[in-house]
Amino acid sequence: MLNRSKLWATVLLITVFAAGVTVGGAASSAWGAGDGDGDGSGRGDDRARRSSYAERLESDLGLTAAQREMVDTILARRQVDMRELWQEMRPQFDALRDTIRSKIMDVLTDEQRQTYNELIESSNRRGDRDRENQHR
Repeated sequence: MLNRSKLWATVLLITVFAAGVTVGGAASSAWGAGDGDGDGSGRGDDRARRSSYAERLESDLGLTAAQREMVDTILARRQVDMRELWQEMRPQFDALRDTIRSKIMDVLTDEQRQTYNELIESSNRRGDRDRENQHR
């Protein structure tokens, strides 16, 4: 049985993990996960991601044509800033994610650890593929 401090630690861990998933999801939504355009510049991929995000905003918020154009301009002007910020934050995000994963492993059974490792490997392959596509 978990004592009170272990229970709070577990709740905190799950909360931090959920926050990480949320931040990761938000980052993926904001930056997109396009396949790239294959021209080596990355610019087409950026346009596709901005367009996808702008399309969601247009649909969800009912943007007018003028608003959509302004949103496209805002996203285009800030894309480099977003990419640079993510590059700065990524090592911290990765370290936190690895700590969370390690702590989760501590509470799993051997069978659960094996399954969790498979989930992590799948996630890592997907992330590697997405990063590779961004650099095409």
